[in-house]
Amino acid sequence: MKFLLQEMRLSVLVLCVYFVVPVGTSTVDDVKRLLDRANSSNYDKRIRPLKNQTNALEVTLGLILYSVIEFDNPKEALSTSVQLLVNWKDELLAWEKDEYGGIDGLRFPQDDIWKPDLRLNNSYKSFTGFGSDDLTMKVTYDGNVSWFPIQALESQCSVNTKHFPFDTQTCSLIFESACYIASELKLSRVGEDGLKLTYYQDNSAWELTSTSTIEHEPGAVEFKLVLKRRPSYYMIHIFAPIILLTFLGPLAFVLPNEARSSFAIGLFVTFGVFLTTVASKLPQNSEETPYVSYYLVVMAVLNCIIVSICIVQRRLVVEYESKHHTGFFYRLAQTMGRIEPKKEPAQKMRCIEQKTERNEAEPNEASTVVNMNVADSRLFFFFLFNIFVGSVISYKMAHG
Repeated sequence: MKFLLQEMRLSVLVLCVYFVVPVGTSTVDDVKRLLDRANSSNYDKRIRPLKNQTNALEVTLGLILYSVIEFDNPKEALSTSVQLLVNWKDELLAWEKDEYGGIDGLRFPQDDIWKPDLRLNNSYKSFTGFGSDDLTMKVTYDGNVSWFPIQALESQCSVNTKHFPFDTQTCSLIFESACYIASELKLSRVGEDGLKLTYYQDNSAWELTSTSTIEHEPGAVEFKLVLKRRPSYYMIHIFAPIILLTFLGPLAFVLPNEARSSFAIGLFVTFGVFLTTVASKLPQNSEETPYVSYYLVVMAVLNCIIVSICIVQRRLVVEYESKHHTGFFYRLAQTMGRIEPKKEPAQKMRCIEQKTERNEAEPNEASTVVNMNVADSRLFFFFLFNIFVGSVISYKMAHG
């Protein structure tokens, strides 16, 4: 009986050892031997990892877009946070699992083994390379290498502000080998698209509407980003005040003559400040002039005309009230006085005469006052109508 119990215990112990301690378990020495292979005399990271050096090494490239950090319109520079997905096969680093304790994969420091010399073709600043010293690459026993460097990129992006601030920009990230030619290294995209947006975070100023990936010969991959500007900031903080200022311009003809010129000039100076703000938001070498720039120029011209009319009106009044009735402006005031006013009710005429404090015995003066009031009314509605029509047309054209 004791013999049977001992046999059973021995069988259970053997089973436990069999399942708990697997056959072919790798050790620290196995890992060290594999890492030393990259530094051995049989491996040189300066040589393409192909046994047949006449073949082209196939490298696949994908991209994970994390965020659009900034899009500097005046500099035409796009800043993005991305992670590259680079894969290739290193035939010189492959090993037999059985010889290394069953290890099927190991991470090597990126500077210890060969890697493709990828560069950003349309980099905004001088490019120093991908990855860092502490980054590792995953290598499997059959030689497949996976390299996933995370990088903040600054790329050039030509800006077309024709429809600013409702514009849409198309920017590209173009990757290629810095030294290898097409017969030595073939760069292609990963999968159908190659660009993943799984972890993308929205930008407050730009909306990412679509993406695409294009392969170029001989060996370049282009990732396209279509960005649409969010116009709310510009509409509220810049264009709304400008539009309100332009509509305030015609109100100068409602004010008394003494206050018109100072009001119009102050309004024009404020308008000029906003023009400078808008100009700072636009690139200096844009392919086309924005519609909003034409609108601002037209509004500035209208404001200049309003200021000029107010100054001339003020001078006319001063010359007409002056004791020395000489000079060009006095003759112009006399001409305005000789223009026959429209017939109006006697009560309205008396009201006009009371407001202007003129004597009924001075027909030329009363005629001048009436005509200037009629002119002010017409000028007010003329400029108001033109500003309204110009604003509507500019909005429609900018919105596309």
